[in-house]
Amino acid sequence: MPIYYPAVQVKSNLDYKRLKYDLYFFNPITNHKINVNLKNQNKPFLLTKDYRTSTFQVNINSSELAKDYVIVFSLYYDNNNKDVVIIDKYLLSDSLVYFSKNGVFSKDVVKYLTTKNTLKVIGLSSNNNIKLIRSKERIFVDPQNPPLIPNNDPFSIERIEASLKSRLLEPNPNQSNSMLCGPAAFFFCLLNSNKGKYIKCAKELWEVGYTEINNLKIDVRDSPARFPKNYTDANKKPKVPPIDWVTLASIRDSENFLLDYDSPDNETSAITPPHELKAWFIKSGFSFIKQIGGIDHVGLSRSDIFELNNYAGPENYIVCLVSSRVLVGSNSPLLKNHWIVWTDKLRDSQGGVINNSSSNPH
Repeated sequence: MPIYYPAVQVKSNLDYKRLKYDLYFFNPITNHKINVNLKNQNKPFLLTKDYRTSTFQVNINSSELAKDYVIVFSLYYDNNNKDVVIIDKYLLSDSLVYFSKNGVFSKDVVKYLTTKNTLKVIGLSSNNNIKLIRSKERIFVDPQNPPLIPNNDPFSIERIEASLKSRLLEPNPNQSNSMLCGPAAFFFCLLNSNKGKYIKCAKELWEVGYTEINNLKIDVRDSPARFPKNYTDANKKPKVPPIDWVTLASIRDSENFLLDYDSPDNETSAITPPHELKAWFIKSGFSFIKQIGGIDHVGLSRSDIFELNNYAGPENYIVCLVSSRVLVGSNSPLLKNHWIVWTDKLRDSQGGVINNSSSNPH
């Protein structure tokens, strides 16, 4: 069982003796909170003279689960023996995985700076970039766990904000066991190339059900994807992470004409053909360079592989339709049925880049 040792650094010009804090670890997918305690201290806890928190020990079942957790931090000011919240539920820009070694403090330094005399705030850590605006009508509602049951509501403002922060820390949209590989490939590229556009898209979809990414319009205001069927499993865990349902399912159903995409269990209505995925990229502002092969093109020739490797790198995204059989643990038919995005050049079994001098590119 992996163990993590989170500790937070604070920067302030207030007396450390008057500053206190509380924090917890939150998984917005499972809705699991890990609260912490300190021996001989009540909450909120005292900061050290170095403006640091204590180091906590957190046990998570697996490193994969740890990537989904966000750290929620609150700072208090002791005003005549009354603890006043001055930073409320700040989501750190450090994932729990960052604290795999003891003695590490947060890179994201929590700031609270004031003028000396009037205590006017001049520097403050906040969640403004992911802060959501509540609307009168909720756009996304899980019929099995509606807002009337807040502890289980997967699309609550708390879980979506934390889920959005978690996705920014782990910029790899998770389709889970759904067939949303096309939307996942698209949003992987958007998220990793322009976080600002991704954040705007996700926020607007949750808030009003409509967004535009350059010339690409995503509209779910009248979409059944707003009320997904069989969205959670028997343990009330979402089958697709909440922020990924808001983005991936929205673009998929918004682009559908005949079939509704209204459940992570749907297969046919989740499929994204090559021409459609290409159109999303072009409309949203990506530059299309070249298409190699096609849906009816079996395999890649040596020259195809060499050419693709010439493009592979940080300046380009290679989006490829493959058989999911190439994935570990898959027993699917040998058909092109899964979209992937290359994050590196294609390499041989020894780790060498495949090029013209390679004896066998397979």
